[in-house]
Amino acid sequence: MTSSTFKILPFELGSLSDVARLACALEKIPKPVFAIRSGGGYMVGVTAEWIEGHIVFFYYREDGSSLGEYLCYKLNGGTEFEYYSERAEKLPAVCSPIIKLKNIPKGVFAESPTARDKITLTLIEVEDVQSLIKMGLYRLVLDESPAPILYVPAKENPGVLGSFVRASEDDKSVLFLYHISDEPPASFIKVDPNVVGKMEYTMRVEEPGYVYAKLAKLKKPEGLLLPG
Repeated sequence: MTSSTFKILPFELGSLSDVARLACALEKIPKPVFAIRSGGGYMVGVTAEWIEGHIVFFYYREDGSSLGEYLCYKLNGGTEFEYYSERAEKLPAVCSPIIKLKNIPKGVFAESPTARDKITLTLIEVEDVQSLIKMGLYRLVLDESPAPILYVPAKENPGVLGSFVRASEDDKSVLFLYHISDEPPASFIKVDPNVVGKMEYTMRVEEPGYVYAKLAKLKKPEGLLLPG
């Protein structure tokens, strides 16, 4: 694809844990991790939704010049562990292959404010976080994990919790549903699928009978995902 038909819309995450969680946690098949060479380091991340010809790329900037062949993730006793490995380790570690890209053609990254101003993303406020969870639960029908929820910090607290949602299966339009919220205290949201009105933040995902949605936190405010 040429730069005229393919663009990357990058969003910087707060930690490598966020990348590993998006790639590995709750996934039956880990998502591939892309490491794009950037200066003396890498932009290590995963791809998500398409928005107006732009592929969303959630990444963490690694200053080091060397990576392993896999990014591995474990959740043990409520504590997350993420690390690079030269081999795919056995369970309970979940390991995602790292695809290293030497360069990206100029003009592909939509990083400047001018480039981002050309993107139209409809933001719709929901009344509560439970509504975000309900929209993500439809993916369970497709035997996938619920859609991840993003925390977007604002210049002044609180920020927002939000999730990308397609207007319909046949429509390419993407919405961003959001709820004004303080930074979540944990990495997952636990809900009873029969009583979605009750939810709690948690660092444990092993209790049966519940559905778990994963969270990822952006490093800085992102105007495209914030109301007003």
